[in-house]
Amino acid sequence: MIDSNTIAATFSALAHPSRVDIFKCLLAHYPKGLNAGHLSAEVQLAPSTLSHHLREMEKGRLVQRCVAGQSTITSLDLSNLTEITSTLMQLCCSAEQAPERE
Repeated sequence: MIDSNTIAATFSALAHPSRVDIFKCLLAHYPKGLNAGHLSAEVQLAPSTLSHHLREMEKGRLVQRCVAGQSTITSLDLSNLTEITSTLMQLCCSAEQAPERE
C-alpha cells in the first residue's frame, strides 16, 4: 500500500489548473509524450512556466522526461497514479465493509 506522503505529493502536483491541462494533454499523447516545444504550444504556456509546472509534476511522480537526441520528451508516468488508485480503492472497499460506528 502506498504511503500518505506519496499520495499527498501526487495530489499536490495536480493542484493547479495548468498542471491538470498538462496532464490531460500528455494523456492524449500517451505513451509517446511530447517535446517541450509541442507541449508548450498545446497547453499555451510559456516555456519557463511549463518548466516550473513539469518540475512540480516530476516531484509528484506524474511525469518522466527522457532525452531523445536534442529534444527532451515528457510523458506520463502512470505507474504511481495506478498504485495510488489501487490504494484508495482498497481503503474505500475496506471502509464499506467496516461496521458502522455509533
